[in-house]
Amino acid sequence: MAESRTFEALTTKRDEIIRSIDAYETKLDQARADLSHINAAMVLFKHDPDQMLDYKPYSSTNKLFRHGEFSRLCREALKDAELTGAEIAVRIVEHKRMDRQDRVLLKTLSLRVAYTMNALQRGKSVRCVGWRKFNKRKPMRVWGLP
Repeated sequence: MAESRTFEALTTKRDEIIRSIDAYETKLDQARADLSHINAAMVLFKHDPDQMLDYKPYSSTNKLFRHGEFSRLCREALKDAELTGAEIAVRIVEHKRMDRQDRVLLKTLSLRVAYTMNALQRGKSVRCVGWRKFNKRKPMRVWGLP
């Protein structure tokens, strides 16, 4: 009988912890959305409208991702197709359910993708499969899995 009560107590505690984790994840998603909106508002209130895209409210994206999560998401994005850094950044934003219209976030993540992909290329996890040119911008690297 004692084993039955112990097992029941453990099951109850496990279910309670699962509910807590779900609640914390919901709060974390909301906090990320709030951060995105506050940063967007900061860009709007910047005094010089010509410099709006140069403003870097996401100076540290490390807090948005767990250790090793960003490089894992980069590699997962390449499982379906060969992509540029900007396209990988868009997929990461969609995966993390962040604001896809936030151009500052996308630009910041694109720069981080470039750095991460170069590091992954040195480790032979990904490879540059070519270049893609867009309008007047300079060519962008296209990444793929080896």
